[in-house]
Amino acid sequence: MKTEVISKNNLEPLTQLALKLWPECNYQEEFDNCQQVLYSDGQTAFLVKNGEADYIAFIMLSLRKDYVEGTTSSPVGYVEAIYVKPEYRRSGIAKDLMATGEA
Repeated sequence: MKTEVISKNNLEPLTQLALKLWPECNYQEEFDNCQQVLYSDGQTAFLVKNGEADYIAFIMLSLRKDYVEGTTSSPVGYVEAIYVKPEYRRSGIAKDLMATGEA
């Protein structure tokens, strides 16, 4: 398993994974959202790749400067989304993504 930071090269796979998490959305809307994360100073995303071609998980993170429930500090790191394909769940991938985000 390999973890990659968001880039132009993995926008399409990130979009496909996001659509699995939010199936009510359309491709262009999610692609635009992923592209916005790529070019944002306060957001990022990481993807997990199994082997050479199959992306299986992602996490989207932001640095929020507005109010976030449960915290009194600002800015605060915030997990906007996390997704692992069902067949890879319960294997520690989400935990690893959280650790990557914290770092």
